[in-house]
Amino acid sequence: MIWSPALVIVLFLLHPAYGLFALFCVGFLFLLSLLTDLSTREDLVRANGETAKALNDLSAALRHTELLDGMECCQPSRGAGAGGKKARWTGLSIPRAATKR
Repeated sequence: MIWSPALVIVLFLLHPAYGLFALFCVGFLFLLSLLTDLSTREDLVRANGETAKALNDLSAALRHTELLDGMECCQPSRGAGAGGKKARWTGLSIPRAATKR
């Protein structure tokens, strides 16, 4: 759109019909962009707000994870077996066991 005036002038110099057609096309493209902006602005603003809320929720979840890590609630400990056994999480085993009932 920034080069439109220069292009229209050049087209008018070539032939007035080319210039008029170019003016019509520039106006039509401007109208389409305006209608697109007006029809999608509200949805985009709402989507941006929901994205910001989701990022805030993610940030809060990460803060809670850091809190649990600082309280050493989620530190892995070795099981009763040999050292080759997989480490298990002890801090959250009681709530996890309660939800399996």
